[in-house]
Amino acid sequence: MYQPEKLKARRKELKMTQKDIADQLGITYQAY
Repeated sequence: MYQPEKLKARRKELKMTQKDIADQLGITYQAY
């Protein structure tokens, strides 16, 4: 079973990671 709070935190972490990767590549995402 997945805990909503844990899953939510994980999702946020993944989004931040994607944004960090995008920043490293020099790409600006308007969606974030």
